[in-house]
Amino acid sequence: MALGAKLFGRHGDLSVAEKLTDGCVYAYEATATGVMPEEYFTVPCPSIDHCIWNETLWREKLQSTQPSTSRLSHDEYMDAKIRDERLTPGLTEIRRRSYILRPETIESVFYLYRITGNERWREKGWKMFQAIEAATHTRFGNSAIDDVTVASPKKTDVMQSFWTAETLKYFWLLFSHEDVVSLDDYVL
Repeated sequence: MALGAKLFGRHGDLSVAEKLTDGCVYAYEATATGVMPEEYFTVPCPSIDHCIWNETLWREKLQSTQPSTSRLSHDEYMDAKIRDERLTPGLTEIRRRSYILRPETIESVFYLYRITGNERWREKGWKMFQAIEAATHTRFGNSAIDDVTVASPKKTDVMQSFWTAETLKYFWLLFSHEDVVSLDDYVL
């Protein structure tokens, strides 16, 4: 979206690209490790132009079938669901809690930094890097982790090739001088 916005002068698309990327960055910030889960669901915003927090809407989207044998009130049941599934505000379900060192969010952060020049993207990228490093670092590299919603996830002893080929490349480019790879001359 951001590249298309720049190439075709579609400033509204750049705003959408920033909102989409902010949503992915939020998914990093919303977990105990500061790392985004592989598959999760969120409460949709009522409009692309306006998204404000609505606790009632979030709880409605969390609705699940409460067993008839439950002795808990509906609110107690929902509070327990949020606690037990480690759902932070906005997340309605986390289907895959692992992280396999994916590059997509940092790639988007990199492009937005290069296109907008806004330092907030570098700041977000640095927080992401620190969280990933803390959760995945091993003696000889980095490992995928089993559950981003716990403070000390288990390392799975797997490092996909895209970790070095893409994820680390985008982190490096984000913090490199802008003339290292010109987006006017190269497509990554």
